Amino acid sequence: MRKKLETKFDFKQITELRNVFVGRNWANFDEFESFFDNFCSISEHLDQTQANLVLELTDQFLWLRETEYYSIFKKVLIKLSKIKHLNLNRVYVIPMLSPTDREGSKTKSSRVVAYLCRSTLLKFITEFKSTEFIIVDDLKHLPNHKKVKKNNHPVILVDDFVGTGDTATEALEEIIGIQKYSNETLFILSLVSQRQGIKAVNDMGYHLLTEVVHPKGISERYDGKEELEKKKIMKSIEDILAISKNYRFGYKGSEALVSMIRTPNNTFPMYWWNCKLEKGKKWNAPFPR
Repeated sequence: MRKKLETKFDFKQITELRNVFVGRNWANFDEFESFFDNFCSISEHLDQTQANLVLELTDQFLWLRETEYYSIFKKVLIKLSKIKHLNLNRVYVIPMLSPTDREGSKTKSSRVVAYLCRSTLLKFITEFKSTEFIIVDDLKHLPNHKKVKKNNHPVILVDDFVGTGDTATEALEEIIGIQKYSNETLFILSLVSQRQGIKAVNDMGYHLLTEVVHPKGISERYDGKEELEKKKIMKSIEDILAISKNYRFGYKGSEALVSMIRTPNNTFPMYWWNCKLEKGKKWNAPFPR
C-alpha cells in the first residue's frame, strides 16, 4: 500500500503539475508514480511561496531523455549540412571534454552524442547518406589541419548540453593547440545550449550549432522587482539545503532548468542536490545527478 503523500501542494496544484508531466510525456515510464510522489514530497520542506516558485519553474523545465537524443542531434547535423562550403563525404567527430575529464577518462554524455553518428538511421538522410563519420577519442589521432582545410571536411566537437561554455572553450583551446583548425572547418554541436555558452564560443571566433536555446530560469524570464523577488525566494530554498557557494543558482549562476541523461550542475540545485535536513528529514532530489 502506497504511503500517504505529504506535500504543501494543494489538490489543484498537484493536478496542474501532473498535467504538465503528462503533457510533456514525462509520465510514460514504469517508475512514474514513485517519481511524481518524490517530486511532490519536496514541498513538505517549503513554505507556500517557495512551493509556488518550484511549480512555476518546473513548468519551464526541459527534461531531455536519451531516447530523444537522436531526433534532436539529427536536426543539429542538418544545420551543419546547410553550410555550403563543407564537404560532408567525411566528418570528424570529437566528444567534447575538458582536458581534466579527458585525462581522467571519465564517462561523459558527450561520448553518447558522438556515438549517435554510428546510427544507421543517418544513412536515410539525404545529406549524410554517403558520409563517413570518424570518431576521434584520442586527440593524438586528430586529422591534420592542412588536410582538413584542403578538403573542407568538418571537425565537430559534440555534447548534449552547453551551459556556461567553460567546457566548450577549454576543449576548443586544447584542440586548437594541437591542430590549428579555422572556424571554417571546426564547429561545436550541442543538443541544448544556454546563451552564455553560445556567447563564450562565439567570442573565441567559432560557431556553436544547437537545436534548443534554453534561457536562464529567472534572470532571462523576469524583470525588475519580480526578478529580484524570485531570486530572493530561490536563495531561501537554497539556504534550507545548505547549497555550497560554487553551486548557488547552479554552477556559476547558470540558472539552468534542464535535465539530460544526467542533470548538469548548471541546473538549480534544488532539482539535483540530495541532502539530509534537520530532524532526520531528507531532501530527495527529483532529478539527481
